[in-house]
Amino acid sequence: MYMNKITVLRIKVIAVLFTFSLLNSGCVSLKEIRAFATTAGDVGEKFPGLARDLYDSCMSQQRYIVAQKNDFRVDQFADLNDDTNPLMSDGLQICKLYKDEQDRLIKANGTLVGYMKSMGDLAADDLTNYDKSIEGFGSALTGAKLLSVNESNAVTKLAGVLSHLVTEGYRRKKLRNVIKDTDPDIQIIAEALSRIVAMNYVQQLENEREAMKNYYRKLARESVEFNKTLVKNAQGAEGVSNPAPLDDIKTKYEAKNAAINLKIAGAKAYSQILINVEKAHRELANHADDLNSQSTLIIALSYAKTIQGLAADFRKAF
Repeated sequence: MYMNKITVLRIKVIAVLFTFSLLNSGCVSLKEIRAFATTAGDVGEKFPGLARDLYDSCMSQQRYIVAQKNDFRVDQFADLNDDTNPLMSDGLQICKLYKDEQDRLIKANGTLVGYMKSMGDLAADDLTNYDKSIEGFGSALTGAKLLSVNESNAVTKLAGVLSHLVTEGYRRKKLRNVIKDTDPDIQIIAEALSRIVAMNYVQQLENEREAMKNYYRKLARESVEFNKTLVKNAQGAEGVSNPAPLDDIKTKYEAKNAAINLKIAGAKAYSQILINVEKAHRELANHADDLNSQSTLIIALSYAKTIQGLAADFRKAF
């Protein structure tokens, strides 16, 4: 059947409009972007264990320091687990910062995790759901020491965005705007958390390791002296020694040292995950007007795979 030029033109226009409608109605899959966002969000849920261990590691270091004093009896080491022990008063003051900041760090990270999960929901064209307690995180971050005022404000702003996504019933067609609007705050939050994990936490673990090493050296010396005394007082035992206690000390030290190594590897992995979140989100913000292009989706999938690879070390430790 013959069609004139006007009819053909109308068909082409209708096809273009139909394609545009599909792109904005949720029929186009953004599974790669969802994979990036949900993978990063799922990994981040393990962060509270790291935040709590920042304080625990500091206290462990302080116990080792107290136990190295010349007048301290190593057989009373377990008594140092009691925070009301007068010998731990100085250590409690030194570690107070990490105890005070624990909840703030968990909430800052929780806001980022909530955003990543919401981003994954939008990419899937689902209504987003998140922890509504995040709305009150702004006041909780007031007076933070490990986070600057600018960093705390970024968390507060992002928490406000999450609340808005829910109340306004955002879906996929709003994703590009959300990514553009939140990118400055995502950059600030991810960089801040990465810094705290890579510097404060890793350095604290190294401090704990050094104190532990010195404590076990003292333990070994006292074990040798005790062994010598036993031999000296035993008839016919001159020149005899018992290596078993030293071997036991060595085994315990190596196990605890391995545990610290595991935590350091996990912390470095999460710090790198946060850097990848920062970079990936910036890439998506730069290509927000073309999220469904093959090149953009390849970028998102690449970061998802990188994060997944790093997640194993983080999950082993926490």
